[in-house]
Amino acid sequence: MRDSIMNLSIKNKNLILAGLVLIVLGASLAANWNHVKTINIYVVFKRLFFSLPEIEPGKFGLIVLRPQDELKQSYSKEIEDTLSDFSKVQVIELIANEVSTNQNISSNTPIVQGRNYQELFKETHASMIVRVHPYKENNKDVYELSWGLPVATSDSVLTEKIPYIEAQTMTLLGIIVAAQLSKDPFYFNHTTAEIFKTYLGRMRSFFKTQTHDFNIDKLNTATMIFADGMGTYGIQANEKIPLDESISIYQSIQARLKKDESLGVRAKIYEKQGKALKYLIENQQNYDIEQVGDAIEVYQALIRIYTHQKLPLERARALVALADLYYQLGEKGTHIPSLIHAVGNYKEALLEISQQKKPEEWSAIQNRLGDALLRLGEKENGTEHLEASVLAYQAALKERTRERFPKQWAETQNSLATALIRLGERDKDVIRIKQAITLYRLVLTACPTKAPYDCAATHNNLGGALAALGEQERDPEKIAQAITAYRSALQYWRKDNFPEDWASAKNNLGSTLVAMAHYSDKRGLLEEAIAAYYDALTIYSGEKLVSYWTMTKINLALALAEKGRRDRDVKSLNQSLEILDAVYEANHSINIFQHDKYLSDLKDQIQEDVSTILKTGFYKK
Repeated sequence: MRDSIMNLSIKNKNLILAGLVLIVLGASLAANWNHVKTINIYVVFKRLFFSLPEIEPGKFGLIVLRPQDELKQSYSKEIEDTLSDFSKVQVIELIANEVSTNQNISSNTPIVQGRNYQELFKETHASMIVRVHPYKENNKDVYELSWGLPVATSDSVLTEKIPYIEAQTMTLLGIIVAAQLSKDPFYFNHTTAEIFKTYLGRMRSFFKTQTHDFNIDKLNTATMIFADGMGTYGIQANEKIPLDESISIYQSIQARLKKDESLGVRAKIYEKQGKALKYLIENQQNYDIEQVGDAIEVYQALIRIYTHQKLPLERARALVALADLYYQLGEKGTHIPSLIHAVGNYKEALLEISQQKKPEEWSAIQNRLGDALLRLGEKENGTEHLEASVLAYQAALKERTRERFPKQWAETQNSLATALIRLGERDKDVIRIKQAITLYRLVLTACPTKAPYDCAATHNNLGGALAALGEQERDPEKIAQAITAYRSALQYWRKDNFPEDWASAKNNLGSTLVAMAHYSDKRGLLEEAIAAYYDALTIYSGEKLVSYWTMTKINLALALAEKGRRDRDVKSLNQSLEILDAVYEANHSINIFQHDKYLSDLKDQIQEDVSTILKTGFYKK
C-alpha cells in the first residue's frame, strides 16, 4: 500500500506541482487583486507550463514565426535550405498566436505562448526573428517576410519587410542574415564573406534582367535590402567598390520615390546613404572628392527633416555626422573653414541632446567638440580655441569617469593633456606641460594589459610632453625620461603590428636622442638617432605619407650634420646635403614648395660648415 501510494505520487508529481503553483498563485492574486486585475490568466498558464526550444551555444539562432492557420505549411525547411551554407545558423520554427499575425504589433504584445518580443529572444537565445505573412496574389498563395533583431528601435516590432519575389525572397533573407553574421567577428570569416558575395551576386543578376514588371514599392524594398547588404559587406571587408555600388543604389531609390513619399522614408534612405559615404571617406584613401560633397548634402537634408521640435535626438546625430565630415576635411589639410563648420555643428548638436537623458552621447559630442577646437587652435594663432578645447574635454569628463567608462575616460584625459601641452608651448607655460605629464601618468596607472595600442599611445604622448618640458627647462633628466617613454611605446608598437605608429615613435625617439646629445658627451646617441630615422623611413615614402617622409628626412639630415660637425666628418655633412636635395626635388615633383626657404637656409649653413672644416685640414675623409 505504501509503495502504491509512493508510485501514485511519482506518477502525479507534475499534477501536484501544478496544484501547488495554483494555490500560491491564487493566494498572491487575492492579496494583490487591485494591482493585477488586468493579468491574462491564459497567458500566465502558457508561460508556466510550456517551455520554448533554445538555440545551441555558438549558433546564430533564427526563429521562424508562422501563423496558426498554416498548420500544414512549414516554412522553416525552405529557410533552412536557403541558409544551409552558413554552418553556424540554426533555425527554429514556432507557431505565433493570432494577434501577432497582424501587420503591426508592439514590443509588449504576446507572440508565442505568452512571451512578448524581448522575452522570446531572452528564452530562446535567438539572434533574429522572421515572421511569415501568407496572402494571395493573382489567385496564387504567396507570402512575404518581416524580421527584427533583439534590440527594438521603437515600440513597433518586426516592421522590416522582405517582399515576395518568388525565388528571390529567400535570397534577400540570405543577404540580411549574412549582413548580421558579418557584423560579429565570431561569425565573420572567409567562408561567410564568400557566401555573402554569392547572395549579392544573385540579386545583382536578377535586378539587371527582371525589374521591368515590378511593383515600385516592392522594387524599392528589395533594392534597399540589396544596397544595405552591399554597404555592410563593403564596411566589413573594407572594400570601396561595394560601398560605391550601395551609394549609387540609394541615390536611385531616392530618385524613384513618389513626390508625396513620407519624410520618414526619405530620412531612412538618407541615413543609410550617409553612413556608407561617411565610412568611405573616413576609411578609404582613394575616395572621390565629389563624395564628400554628396555626404554633406545628405546630412544637411536629414537636418532639414529632423526638426528641433519633433526629433531633437535624430537631429543631434545628423549634426554630429555632418560635423565629423567637416572635421575630417579640416584635419587632413589646412582648411580652417571646415573646422569652424565642425565646431559650429557640434555646438548645435549639444543644444539638441540632454546630458541628463543621454549622458554617454552628450559626453561623446563634448569630446569631439574638444578635438575640433584643438585642431583649430593648432592651425591658428592665439590660445582662444585651445582654451575652449580644454573646457570641452573637462565637460566630457563629467560623464566619462574612470569607474563608468574607463576606455573613454583615458581617451579624453589623453586629449586634454595634448591641449594643455599646446597651450604650454604657445604661452611658454611649463605649468600647463607639467599638468599634461601628470594626466598621462595618471592614464598609465589604469592602462589595461589587453589594450597595448592605447598604452603605447599614452607612452608616446608622455614622451612628447617630457621632451617639450626638458627643452624649455634645459633639463637633461626630463629628456632622458622622454627617451624612456618612447622606448616603452616601442615595446607595444612594433613594425609588424602598427607600422605607421612604430615609425612615428621611431622618429620621435630620434629627435629626443639628438636633443640629449646637446647635453651629454655619451657616445652613440647621434648614431642611434640616425638609425631610428632610417627605421622610420622604411615605412614612410615620398609617395605615401609625404609630410611624414619630409619631416623624417629633414630630421635625418640634421642628425647627420650634427654628427659631421662633432666628428669633423665631411662624409656625414655631404650625406646631409644630398638628403636635403632629395627632399627638395621630391616636394617639387608633387608641387609642394612650402619648405623651400627652410631647406635653402639649412643647406647654406651645412655648406659653410663643410668649408670651415676643409680649411682647417683636420677632418675625416
